[in-house]
Amino acid sequence: MRYIRLRNKINESKSNRGTTSVITDLCICMLLINPNFLDNILDLGMKGRYLSNSNVFLNDLKNLVLAKNRLKIGKWVDDECVEDNEEGRINSIFNQYTNDFNIEEDWSKLVSARNTARNIQDKLFIGEKLTPDMISEVYWCGPNKTDDNVEDIVVKTQSGETYPININKKLNLTKTISFNTILDTLLDNNLLYSEEYLTKWDKLTQEWCRLVYEGCKPEFKSYIKKFINPERFQSLTYFGFFQIKHMDSNVQNLGEFFKEFNANILEFSELMGLIYKNADMCFTEPQKVIADWNEKKTIMLNSQIIEHLLIESFKKMNGGGLNKNEEEFIMAESKTKMKIIRLILDLIGSIESDTYYFSNNGNTLYKIPNRQFFRDNFQKMNVVFDLHTKLIKEEGEETSQLRLFMYHDKDLLLKIDINTGFGGLEMGGKLSSKFKINFESDFNYKIMNIGI
Repeated sequence: MRYIRLRNKINESKSNRGTTSVITDLCICMLLINPNFLDNILDLGMKGRYLSNSNVFLNDLKNLVLAKNRLKIGKWVDDECVEDNEEGRINSIFNQYTNDFNIEEDWSKLVSARNTARNIQDKLFIGEKLTPDMISEVYWCGPNKTDDNVEDIVVKTQSGETYPININKKLNLTKTISFNTILDTLLDNNLLYSEEYLTKWDKLTQEWCRLVYEGCKPEFKSYIKKFINPERFQSLTYFGFFQIKHMDSNVQNLGEFFKEFNANILEFSELMGLIYKNADMCFTEPQKVIADWNEKKTIMLNSQIIEHLLIESFKKMNGGGLNKNEEEFIMAESKTKMKIIRLILDLIGSIESDTYYFSNNGNTLYKIPNRQFFRDNFQKMNVVFDLHTKLIKEEGEETSQLRLFMYHDKDLLLKIDINTGFGGLEMGGKLSSKFKINFESDFNYKIMNIGI
């Protein structure tokens, strides 16, 4: 029971944001039902009623929430958003999260709420404006957010359709995730450290140690010798590298303090990573060391390990071969197509219900279709990918090692650029992938017209 209460507190702290977000969300809800809700205050200067005591505005707003009208506190029960009738919860939320509200200082929040509401009305539908008479209920879901239901408000129309909307949660178009997470999604078996690739990992480790040591200034070479005799580099294994610790038994618990890094260092891998991170301080010719390492890493990690693993795994899933389209991109077919689409849906945040993201100023709308949408249209969804080792320059920017393209028939919907490297310290034992998601400018229009 104690752990249940603790989890509830954690979820509550996740779901309830600060004062201005609570007020903004509720004002947006009211403005969708009554677009003139804030006009007297914002346009006609009738804020005198609230200047001396902002609590008057808060009480007026709370009474609107408590009143039996189309604005409701929402919660999800299975796949349906329903009303939360717990009146004490509403009072508690207002008492806890609106104490710092000051209508004079937070004036811009009211203006932003109206602008966002207007943009929702204008952009939620293609070719049609959302009007108050089309709305059955507007649910404010802030108090009841969960990991699965993260939307701020939910609009239900008279026709029975539901529109979950994120107001203050930005749709992440760039993100970083563990490379192992990608492999678990894309491949039947994660063979990254299998026997087939271990000799390549070992060789990469040996080259890393050699390049860093040879590039170091004399004082930093002496630091390395406190952990390992450099003559051992050529026999090092990848997993053995992470087991090396300071050789002085007097510092075997906390490590030795190195003032240049302002850190106690016990493990050899951490020392090497910090040396590389502080290249200008530690290397005689830092640019040369970095260039040499990037060249080795590109060939040995990106080509001989990552690219080889993906290509060979995709071939097996495709029945032994890979086909290319007219642009020389590899076509994802059969099981490969299914797995890449699953990865794309994870990255764009597709869940079991449509989700709408409005930017903080309300000017940008992304509609992320639900997963059933992609299941229903799977046959017409086409995915191709471009996998290359060397990062080449294109229009002044680096391209990625892996680029995914998703089409509906021949209409491009989005592309995702992926770069994979070491997360945290270089050669630190963790690979991470950086993604950049690029939706086509007419993505919403194409999505909303599929199946019509």
